[in-house]
Amino acid sequence: FFIMLCCDIRYYVIFTTLLISFVLCDITCNSVPSTPGDRRTNQDELNVITYNAEWLFLANEEDPSSCPSAGCPYPTLLDALEHVMAVANELKTINADIINLVEVEGCEVLQTLVDYIGSDYGYEYYLIEGDDTYTGQNVAVLTKVDPVQPLQRTDSRAEYPVSNTTCTGYIEQDDYGVSKNYFAKYNVTGTVINMFAVHFLAYPDDMDRCYKREAQATVMAEYMKEEVKLGEHVIVLGDMNDFDSTLVDINDDQPISNVLEILSTPFASFRFGGNPLLNVGTTVDIQDERFTSWYDRNDDCDFTKNELSAIDHMLIDHYLATNFLSVAKYVHNYLPTCTTAISDHYPILSTFAIPDNKEE
Repeated sequence: FFIMLCCDIRYYVIFTTLLISFVLCDITCNSVPSTPGDRRTNQDELNVITYNAEWLFLANEEDPSSCPSAGCPYPTLLDALEHVMAVANELKTINADIINLVEVEGCEVLQTLVDYIGSDYGYEYYLIEGDDTYTGQNVAVLTKVDPVQPLQRTDSRAEYPVSNTTCTGYIEQDDYGVSKNYFAKYNVTGTVINMFAVHFLAYPDDMDRCYKREAQATVMAEYMKEEVKLGEHVIVLGDMNDFDSTLVDINDDQPISNVLEILSTPFASFRFGGNPLLNVGTTVDIQDERFTSWYDRNDDCDFTKNELSAIDHMLIDHYLATNFLSVAKYVHNYLPTCTTAISDHYPILSTFAIPDNKEE
């Protein structure tokens, strides 16, 4: 195997980089500097994306998925490394300030990703491990603005069916939690932003999972109420695996659950003028651009329009939306085919004009 890699200098460099990353990278990566840094090249803007990078895994044998291996989207180490490099190039092209990443293995792959991006971009990475014992996936952040405290997460659970469910059919009462989530707090030139990242249970049309996803949304809504202080701001982002009734996506998809409604209305009426959180996708004018996911239903490695949908979202508070949001867009830098797609998802990018409110 090693001889095969050495025959190609590119693979030799990849393999060597991976070994160095694994040796140097600590198993945890949630320590923040005592003085948080701000390495944005434009201090007047904050660019935030959420991106499901699709199985950003390398070689952690402790992961329950055992990826890369046969049956994984990227079955060999070389396939997985090439995927990490492709994701790195995509992120370099976008060059956002804060990047929420979904479907991440752990700190080692984040170190490799940052190595491929390059130190000139100023990214640090943070991850607090979740408890998805089925896939081993986590949510993580690459950022040029360091959090003011280590990432946190909630292990709370909520009973389902929830009181305001829109799911139908009988299900036995139980409880459910959010295996993949984190909470990060940033101070961006005096503006405090609370960021809640999630990866909810898959399949938006599955009724059993409908109830469980509503419980997940309820957990996060309660978490937001506990953590967000008056005068601070909120961004909720990630792969919700559900549709939003306020967002007319490329195929007019409508939810069977109340997930996005629950997530967008966590606060009392006196917070944010009584307004719900806004899905930034609703500000994108062209309907055919409103998609974040390609689900190849017939496994033919090519897409038809009905295989596209918006199940990743970014929700922001009313004050951010009306005072700071400059533009939001779905980033479609690659075609949804097996030979061209970097991921089966696409990033959502929001640009905010953040004033300098730092105390001198």
